[in-house]
Amino acid sequence: MPTPLLKKTTLFIAFIVTTFCLNTLQAQPPGTNWVVRNIPVSTRLTSVTFGNGVFVAISSNTAAANQVFTSPDGITWTARNAAENNGWLSVTFGNGIFVAVATNGTNQVMTSPDGITWTARTAASNALWCNVTFGNSLFVAVSQDGQVMTSPNGINWTARTPAAANIWFGITFGNNTFVAVSVNGTNRVMTSPDGITWTARTAAENNVWSDVTFGNGLFVAVSGDGTNQVMTSPDGITWTARTAAESNNWRSVTFGNGLFVAVANSLTTNNIMTSPDGINWTLRVPVNGVWFDVTYNNFLFVAVANSTTGAIVMTSGTFGVLPLKFTNFTVQNNQNNALLTWSTTNEINTQRFEVQRSTNGSNFTSIGTLPTQNTSGNHQYQFTDAAFSTLTGTKVFYRIQLVDVDGAVQYSSTQALPLSNKKINVVVSPNPVTTQAQVQISSSVAENVNITIINTAGKVCYQQNKRITIGNNNIAIPVQPFSTGIYTLSIKGNTINETTQFIK
Repeated sequence: MPTPLLKKTTLFIAFIVTTFCLNTLQAQPPGTNWVVRNIPVSTRLTSVTFGNGVFVAISSNTAAANQVFTSPDGITWTARNAAENNGWLSVTFGNGIFVAVATNGTNQVMTSPDGITWTARTAASNALWCNVTFGNSLFVAVSQDGQVMTSPNGINWTARTPAAANIWFGITFGNNTFVAVSVNGTNRVMTSPDGITWTARTAAENNVWSDVTFGNGLFVAVSGDGTNQVMTSPDGITWTARTAAESNNWRSVTFGNGLFVAVANSLTTNNIMTSPDGINWTLRVPVNGVWFDVTYNNFLFVAVANSTTGAIVMTSGTFGVLPLKFTNFTVQNNQNNALLTWSTTNEINTQRFEVQRSTNGSNFTSIGTLPTQNTSGNHQYQFTDAAFSTLTGTKVFYRIQLVDVDGAVQYSSTQALPLSNKKINVVVSPNPVTTQAQVQISSSVAENVNITIINTAGKVCYQQNKRITIGNNNIAIPVQPFSTGIYTLSIKGNTINETTQFIK
């Protein structure tokens, strides 16, 4: 009886194909496949951002009871009340606070520490404020009637003079530069190193440039018309025209996880495109919606639509973190070098760590790479930045970027190390230590100090009072009884307070 055998075979093959297709779909990186999400109120959304562990979207619909929506994961959304029923058009996050701007209303700025409770703020002037960004410890907003304002805290705003009285529609910060794009004017780009002094720049084409972003060392802008609807620039000054994946009303662009994503303000056509480099663009399966803004955080793209016709929210990716966890990350001054020590657990499908440094806390560059062990369990790592003492400023910022085998990234916390003169430098060798730690103390003062060694659980494993003299002091500390792990060596006196870490 061949028929039942044929049915079983067909069913088995179908199961394999279905399973393969599902696994392939799930394995796609963020930005490839999109899923429609629901919000509790059907309304037009104009902007979305992420900060303080939550996505925040806003609405320009002044007739709506709720003009703010928050979500911890981009999937489940909760309606919130805005500070005033204004035409809210853009929201950003920086310095621990959400800031939104509006095109109308008595108070055209509102701020919130959590996206839930909002406070009305007074703008620098009454204008059609349509976009706001944060960079270099400064909020900067632009308007459709040719105005610029800045604020260090989102509360107190100062009017600035733009390079031209254009309809400025998009603004971003990257490479220590603010870049704004316009839909009209002779020069449709302007740049500023500080948000205060602006210089007119020539766009690649005189298009309706609607948005601009920065990622992977490149500014990328998109437009709603023109022959080439994308332009790129390494510095915001010199721009090169690029061909979009398809002619459309491209409204917003963002960067995340090594990918540029642009969405279009059109309902049914191909309204999503992606690019790994800002130059070569690929269309993605469209989602029925009038998409107005897109953002990225934590392995998830979120886009919102400015129409109730079609979908209002869509996401791509899976919100969350890689299996790896950073269990500890510290930075210490070690004989005028920056010593970075971190520990991890659950390294699965990981590839490498990139040590990144910044002098302003915003723009980071990679200064070294370490391979991961890519196994479960606890792991310890160290990296020395020998160039630390040659840097200028008040402090240096460090973070660790994890790159997994699929190219997805995850960051540790950011640690700051002051660039100040030390009375003492401490070196532990060898590091890692096996049986005995040789502690070399170079001091510019003579002083009685207390030397302690503490494990990661806070337990004191060693303690000694000693007088150190000016110059080099060598101390041998037995550590053979210590368990494997990371230890903090502390040396404290009347004027001395120095810590460093070593691995046993």
